[in-house]
Amino acid sequence: MLESIPNILTWRNASEFHGSLLETHRTSLLEEYQERMALFLAAGIGTHVDRLSRELPQSSIDRILGAPETANILLFEPRTKFRHFLNAIVAEHALLGNSEVDEGVWTALFDYYIQPNEEGKTGTPCDVMAAPRLRNGIPIDLSSPQAEHTYFPTADPSLPLTGDEASIAKVRLAQALDAIAVVSPAASELIQKYVRVILLRKDAEAQALITCSYDHFTGKVGFVNVHLSKISLGRLMDGLVHEAIHSFLYMLEEGRPFFPTEEAANLMGLNSPWSGRMLRLHTFLHACYVWFGLWQFWKEAMILEAVSLPETCRMLDRARSGFFRPEMVDRIRELDPHLTRDAKPVIQLINDVRSGEYD
Repeated sequence: MLESIPNILTWRNASEFHGSLLETHRTSLLEEYQERMALFLAAGIGTHVDRLSRELPQSSIDRILGAPETANILLFEPRTKFRHFLNAIVAEHALLGNSEVDEGVWTALFDYYIQPNEEGKTGTPCDVMAAPRLRNGIPIDLSSPQAEHTYFPTADPSLPLTGDEASIAKVRLAQALDAIAVVSPAASELIQKYVRVILLRKDAEAQALITCSYDHFTGKVGFVNVHLSKISLGRLMDGLVHEAIHSFLYMLEEGRPFFPTEEAANLMGLNSPWSGRMLRLHTFLHACYVWFGLWQFWKEAMILEAVSLPETCRMLDRARSGFFRPEMVDRIRELDPHLTRDAKPVIQLINDVRSGEYD
């Protein structure tokens, strides 16, 4: 499966591949979810929640399973966590109008907040507050507990956007997504398939765009300072494609890890040929695929003239340059012994790039 990554990141049609990967991911989560329900029942605490779960339509179960928070709990957290599932299931029932809630509750994706109706009368619909969405359906999380408590790589704690800033940010993200679709329908599809929610924040000090993704929370990406006018369209496009590639790789790793142990993945010691920063081995491997995908994306953008030529050239050169730095030879030599056999294709990709196969 990993041998297919270069084809996907040269932005060829990969709908069948994505469909297979996403179904494998969903099946894995569903099996673990069902096991959790069985464990809760056996522990004597799950009778109510199991009944409510069985009464939900499959589309609601899929909404719960599709949330990054759910994936983290099912795949990486102790099996004793119960509250998340109770809240998520209750929220989905309330969202469907099947029941009321006694207190405010968030859906698993944090895209809806449901609270008792203001009058406090029984038999009337709950009050539902919905997160804004982009045209492709991806929700924007501005102020949920998820947005407030997620780590962002900012100097100081990130801050929520004002109403006007949020409106500007949503328009700018929509413009970037539209431009990406023009450049590469395949890149647009990657974002659609693997980005589940975009957290938007701002940094009072920094005046640059900051983007991030989260390895155990597949599909959750964070953007800081999208609202600033100095952030160019090209930079936003680059950030969206960048984080979508990370999210795609995180999902791919669930079944076929790139490293034999988490300790090996977290070893420090490789300087990035792109940024010069010292990286974990896992981060370095991701960087190789991400920068390769961005290089190929900006080659397409240059042909279509979707963004100004000077900016396109800057983005293209930045992504391409790291592969051809002399130190890359040492970096892949140091990386190779730590990889699983499944992850070895990254070494071949870098060698192919350096030999000129993708120019």
